[in-house]
Formats: sequence, structure tokens, C-alpha cells
Amino acid sequence: MSSLSRDRLKVVDAVFTVRDVEEQQAGSRLHVKQMEILRLKTEIEGLKERRKAVLLHQGRDVLRGRLLLDALFKISLDRARRLEALSLQAAVLLGDWRQARTRKDAAEAFRERRRRERELVLTRRDDMAVAMLAAARSQRENTLEEEDLCEEC
Repeated sequence: MSSLSRDRLKVVDAVFTVRDVEEQQAGSRLHVKQMEILRLKTEIEGLKERRKAVLLHQGRDVLRGRLLLDALFKISLDRARRLEALSLQAAVLLGDWRQARTRKDAAEAFRERRRRERELVLTRRDDMAVAMLAAARSQRENTLEEEDLCEEC
């Protein structure tokens, strides 16, 4: 195989490696954002449970209970806004990850096509070498047979 052919394969492999790293990084960013969303959803559910508990157990200190409910509600609203923002960010990251995955798949398909082409060229060269060897052997055998015939004459 020529050095040019090997260099082309190295370039194709390098492009695939870059695309693979891009896809992994995009997937990691998406995963981190999804974990952040999950944590925030869990926190919001906890706040809802606390509000329910405060409503069920209001005792003599009504003012304190109302202040606590107000604070819990404000925190819940803040978390809901953050959750909405994170969800939008996750949607963008999902799009980025899908694009990176598509580019990686395209690079992988290109790499495989180049490898098949290389294997085909090598197979053709092997076949040609075998055919040339067989032709040379046949020619040699014919020459030896003719020499043997000439010696007998």
C-alpha cells in the first residue's frame, strides 16, 4: 500500500476520532443537564410535600405558617422557572447531540467505505500477483516441456 493511501486512511481515522469525541462531549453535556433537571424536579416535589405538610399541621401560629407557605411557594416558583430554562437548554443540547451523532455516523460510514476500498485494492493486487505467478509458472512449465522435447529430438 502506498504511503499516500496510508496517509489518507490516517486522516479519515483522525476525522472519525474527532467526530467521536465531539459526540461524546455533546452527550456528556446533555447528560449533565438532564441530571440537573432531575435534581430540580426532585427538589420541586419536596417543596410540594413540605407545603402540604405545613397546610395539614397549622397550629396556633397561623402567621408563621402563612409566612412559611409564602416562602415555600416563592421558592417553588423560582425552581419552576429554572426548570423551564433548563428544559429549553436541554432541548438545545439534545439537538446538538443529535447533530454530533449524525456527523459521527457519517464519518464512520466514510471510514468504513475507505477501508473496504483499501481491502478491495489489496485483494485485486493479491489476485493479480497470483495470476502473474500462475502465468509465469505455466510459461516456465511450457518452456521446460519444450526443452525436454528438444532434448529428446
